[in-house]
Amino acid sequence: MDAFSDLRQAWVRREPGSFILLYGESRVGKTTIVKQFCRQEQARILRETGRHAELYKYGLRLKDGPYGDERPIVYVDSPGERSLVSFSAELLQAYGTPVARSLKKSEILGRLRTQIEGQKTQVLIIDDFQNAVPWNRGSVIHELSELVKDLLEHTRVQMILSGLPYADIPLERNEQLDGRCRDRLHVQPFPWARPKAAGKSARISRNAYQSYLEQFEAALALPEPSNLADPDRAERIHKATGGLIGRTTRLLIRALEIGLKNDVLHISDKHLEMAYDRTKLTNDKSNPIVDDLDDTSSGYRAAVAGKTICDRMPIRLRGLASDGPAAPTFAKNVRRN
Repeated sequence: MDAFSDLRQAWVRREPGSFILLYGESRVGKTTIVKQFCRQEQARILRETGRHAELYKYGLRLKDGPYGDERPIVYVDSPGERSLVSFSAELLQAYGTPVARSLKKSEILGRLRTQIEGQKTQVLIIDDFQNAVPWNRGSVIHELSELVKDLLEHTRVQMILSGLPYADIPLERNEQLDGRCRDRLHVQPFPWARPKAAGKSARISRNAYQSYLEQFEAALALPEPSNLADPDRAERIHKATGGLIGRTTRLLIRALEIGLKNDVLHISDKHLEMAYDRTKLTNDKSNPIVDDLDDTSSGYRAAVAGKTICDRMPIRLRGLASDGPAAPTFAKNVRRN
């Protein structure tokens, strides 16, 4: 969070626009981190100014500004449609300003700059940034780089770009954009190691994961204890989820739902087992909730073992990340035959 706070301070000091790239695999907890930053800023604004910032879908909003709404933190998801117009339209939607698709790019960018400056946006968070990466290699540089550079140069807004590991492709292809990057923060899953073999860092991470499970259980406030942080149970949950926050949350919520349907007011091993079977990857035949913990073929990490980042990318983007041609699509193979 310190890096994010430094980013906001850069806006206060009127420094040129810059950004942080927050990247990591799916469900590792990137969105959780940026939303926690929003809550942290909400508390800071109340503490330092006495103003109540509303936490809503698109970040933070202050309704008592002298000239109307202020949006110090704006949060948007990248649209699936990869174009400058659709991307800008999504940003304007966060400001409550729908845009007609008939407008020219320059007109849309002008409106966007006006909204960012007029509503005093300090930090703009763009989540799932990889969704904005176009299939065409030339478009990557032109579409994304020009949009981000334009906003950084003309509004001094600071940005957090969050996405999968290949979200940094536009930076790699454009030195000017890369020069605006303050930090590249790699969000990784909680590691786990057995007590006898674990080093100090592994022990700390294991304890951090158990602390997360304790906090999760406390937040549920169930009438019966689940003991999620029990060492054996925590290790099985970790093995089932790979230490990914998103997968951990999904597994626990699914187990709770199954239990509540059976009038069980806690998360039991039986319902964790059932939840894992219903949410695991299609090629995973194991169940670490009940399997031997020493079985290396069991669990999420075993199911994705051997797959590189490129293997998990959309087919048409794989060549872009590897500097080689992408594998032909099914349709192309059909035409060849």
